[in-house]
Amino acid sequence: MVRKAVVVFAAALLAFAAIPCSSSLLGPIKYPGIARPQSLDHLVIDLPRAPYGPGDSIIGYAIRQACGDRWSRTPPYASYLARRAGSRPAGGRPPDWRPRWDAAVTLRVRGRVYDPGASGGRPTARATRAYGGGTITFAFSGWTTTEQQQLATYVSAVYPVLVSIYGAPAATVTVTIVRDANLQNILGGVYVPATNEIHIPPLQDLSRDTYVLASLIVRAFHDGIAPAYDAWETGFARAVALIAHLQVDASFDLSSEPYYLLPAYDLLNQRPLASPTFFPASGFIGMGVWRVAMAQAAWLKVYAENPSFFRDFNAAYYAEYDSSLPQNVTRLRQIAALAAPQVEGLLFQDWFARQFVLDTTGWPGEKLYLVALPQVDNVTVYLEAEYYRAATAGDEQPLAGAGSFQYIAWDGHLLYPEAGNDIAVQGGQGFQSPSFIAVGGAQRITIELAVGAQVVETWFPYGVAATSGAHNSYFGVVLDADGGTVNIAPPGIPTPAVDAIRGVFTTSQPTPLNFFAPTAVEYQPATGLPNSRSVNTGPLYYVFVLRAHPLELGAVAHTFPAGLSVASLPQSPDASDAARVLGLSPSQTLVARWSPTLPGGYRYIFYPDTPPFEPGLGYWLNAGAPVTVTSHGLLPTGEWRLHLRQGWNQVANPFSAPAPLSGVTVKLLDAAPVSFAQAQSRGIVGALFRYVGGSYVVAQDMSPFEALWIYAYPADGCWLIIQQP
Repeated sequence: MVRKAVVVFAAALLAFAAIPCSSSLLGPIKYPGIARPQSLDHLVIDLPRAPYGPGDSIIGYAIRQACGDRWSRTPPYASYLARRAGSRPAGGRPPDWRPRWDAAVTLRVRGRVYDPGASGGRPTARATRAYGGGTITFAFSGWTTTEQQQLATYVSAVYPVLVSIYGAPAATVTVTIVRDANLQNILGGVYVPATNEIHIPPLQDLSRDTYVLASLIVRAFHDGIAPAYDAWETGFARAVALIAHLQVDASFDLSSEPYYLLPAYDLLNQRPLASPTFFPASGFIGMGVWRVAMAQAAWLKVYAENPSFFRDFNAAYYAEYDSSLPQNVTRLRQIAALAAPQVEGLLFQDWFARQFVLDTTGWPGEKLYLVALPQVDNVTVYLEAEYYRAATAGDEQPLAGAGSFQYIAWDGHLLYPEAGNDIAVQGGQGFQSPSFIAVGGAQRITIELAVGAQVVETWFPYGVAATSGAHNSYFGVVLDADGGTVNIAPPGIPTPAVDAIRGVFTTSQPTPLNFFAPTAVEYQPATGLPNSRSVNTGPLYYVFVLRAHPLELGAVAHTFPAGLSVASLPQSPDASDAARVLGLSPSQTLVARWSPTLPGGYRYIFYPDTPPFEPGLGYWLNAGAPVTVTSHGLLPTGEWRLHLRQGWNQVANPFSAPAPLSGVTVKLLDAAPVSFAQAQSRGIVGALFRYVGGSYVVAQDMSPFEALWIYAYPADGCWLIIQQP
């Protein structure tokens, strides 16, 4: 049976190999041109006339018309939490769950940018002007006496705290805080640099609404000279506002703020976050809320280790400002690196490259992003999928499709929760909240989601998230190992080592953290050397994703020959776009990858829809000339586990040296790993095949930089475990 399957598949691959030279399979791909990023986070609003004065309702009305209903819907995760808490009143939305996002606004009158000039002290894009050392004073428009008193009290308390964190504003201005009913249930508020106005809707929840107000005040610090990218300006504003708000508002319940995502950063730091804009021109906001929250979390990590970061960054930014600086990400990164030389044990530039939400280049093609947030009942995980097609300039079109989950228990068995394993994705989004009952105790559950040709993986630390209905301070999963011990040491808090059992661990006491700080983490396997990390954490809790073997920064270099070849990279590159990694123009990037999840016999994904290069993944490459790759990124060490689905899998050596099959084992379910030869004799897997000169031969080892083929027979799949040579 094994031999017959191999012969049939080898024949199919030979047929495939003859086709890629034609344009019908791996031919030229049209690639959209690069345009300057536009963002719904920075709204461009057309007005029929210039505003008459502070609080002119025409601004709010125009914003409401431009936004339509895209901000009138409560984000799905917030709705989910409200339902679970039983706080949704019959027939309506709980008022305190109104979306509380903020934006900056550019005004246009009759097609021209409205700029009343710098007479009021508003910064303009002139390189000859000196910035910094300014002061903001505040006025109020449209509020009742009680409301104005509440807001004035808050502003007088928060403003000096913001100055201490962010430094003095770019210029001296008066900012008017306008009560604008037009924004009700659309946005939390907007800042209008042209008129130096903050528009916020009538107050519903003072603690939450002033949190948004703080972020809008932070925007006024940069005013008209803000960095052009959402990852910087919005991320800065949200991070600084939260730091300050926590200091002045003792009533703020951070645990009920659904988009404070620093605690889940390890789970959510995925490549699809990368984009030049957080809110695409299409109006698809599925990724927007995650990007805003993750940008906030990323800059909170920088602040945790470098408390003067924002203040020092702004001082340098103001000192060298010219009209090109806001779009110059390379220079922005250099300025940031001077203000924060090291983050989480890495030089700033190396750390920055692995925070995907801060990647403003993005890359085109079909994307799948999977949110997996463990709930305090210990058995439920909230899952939200974002499925869309991205263009180079950041626009995104939502996609629809039928998705399927694989829930893989720590011992390899597939799990089938009552919620089912299927998910319907409509309008770019799909939702599921499975609960796992009586599955064998606390354990790591691997979650694989396939929608269309895309497959994404994440993890659920089942059974360890909480004690007595409150999140434990620290918990998480260990990858590539099931046991060992974990020692987590936040500064000044002695914590004992805890055991990792069935791939998960937790601290037993739910002691809430109340500060941002570096936290030392060390995983000690049962045998072998420990793996240490520095992770910057914050209030509430943190979900760790730890690897049994460290990933090390380094470069790889290789030349792929002209023509058709099988390819791989023993690295997780900093860049996500295959064209950038290969150093090719997009029209010359002829790459494909086999998909084990697509139905039918011909199941290939073509660039730009192919998944980014990662260790262990194999690809086809058709090059018109030899391609030399020099790539920087993360290199695996120790051992690497590849999960094989039933059927053919396109795999690769994850290391940069040849891996003999004597160092390869196969693990089936909860059985101990067996040698590759034993796995073949027991019918778990077939032989490894490599492509050489137009034909397929049985491989006697796993060479670096090439892809191989292997057939897995078990319905539950199995793991291919490759030891570092």
